[in-house]
Amino acid sequence: MDSSSRLKILSFPSDIKTLKDRRTELRFGVDQPAFVCFRNSRRKHKEIPAQIVEASKSGLRITLGVPVKAGSVIEVKWDSSVITAEARHCRQTGPQTYSVGLKISEVVGHAKLRTQSGAA
Repeated sequence: MDSSSRLKILSFPSDIKTLKDRRTELRFGVDQPAFVCFRNSRRKHKEIPAQIVEASKSGLRITLGVPVKAGSVIEVKWDSSVITAEARHCRQTGPQTYSVGLKISEVVGHAKLRTQSGAA
């Protein structure tokens, strides 16, 4: 093994740490049922059940039963709040379960999210 190969192997864990440190906002676990409406598709008026599972100042992660195309604009609704957001990515996590990362563009209302511990 030459020295350049050895350096790559040794530097791998620090590369992983660098990727994890890219997030600049604190995220917290959420356990909030919600509904999703698609604003720029034929599914526009249909409300689809979803679960908000993570939140930060500028984003959400939700799970739902249908895939969401990156770039789609959706509304996430619960209690008296509506969040308009853009889907940044979507990955399948189960047979009919998709995890979607959202970038928030607008918030209307002041309903609190139920955190995983049950506190708001």
